[in-house]
Amino acid sequence: MPKVALRKAGQISQDEENAIISQMIETHDGPEAWEKTLRKDPAKLRKLGANALEEDRRGSTRPLDEIL
Repeated sequence: MPKVALRKAGQISQDEENAIISQMIETHDGPEAWEKTLRKDPAKLRKLGANALEEDRRGSTRPLDEIL
């Protein structure tokens, strides 16, 4: 399984990688840490949201289970 995961991880875009890493951080550190980060830099959340919307407009989003 690790080889399959590494191969698939090498195929994702930078935006997808950032989203997954953000989820990992949130899961590991808990929602409080994520909220603290966003309070310090609210523009970060706006940028993530804008990127997600743009990817959706381009039709380049994929279900997470398809990526992993």
